[in-house]
Amino acid sequence: MVMRIVLFFGISLFTSMKKPFWIFSSDEQAETLVAKGIVLFLRDVFPLYKRTKEIHKKVADKGRNRER
Repeated sequence: MVMRIVLFFGISLFTSMKKPFWIFSSDEQAETLVAKGIVLFLRDVFPLYKRTKEIHKKVADKGRNRER
């Protein structure tokens, strides 16, 4: 429980950053990556990863049941 609170505190500090976290520059333009954008992206990608992992496990388990 304590670890979860510490992680949420860390994420809130990370997302409150105003300056760009990473700057990609090329000849034409410069793109910035903001910490809040990283957290929002990971928030959206994580459930997709978890669900894909669960589906893969179910399919693998069905394959083992057919072999028996």
